[in-house]
Amino acid sequence: MTCPACGSRNLRACGKRYALYPVLWVPIIGPLLAQIHQLSAPFDYRCNDCGAGLERRTKLGRAARLAFWLLLGGYLLLANLRLLFWWIY
Repeated sequence: MTCPACGSRNLRACGKRYALYPVLWVPIIGPLLAQIHQLSAPFDYRCNDCGAGLERRTKLGRAARLAFWLLLGGYLLLANLRLLFWWIY
């Protein structure tokens, strides 16, 4: 990994973004989506030479991010279909 600003490889890991998850989201989107959303959080890095910051997700994090949006989109689609076809349910 290289710094996008100066091209240096002298980077240090600062940790995972959103280390403490806001508990308010759990009752709103449910515990499963909250866990998937937390898993998709990127790792923050900082260049030791120029001080620029960058982020990077792991492959598992990218897959979890895709799963989060697919599950959330599916949920919203089903909720809207239920509103559109209320006489069936």
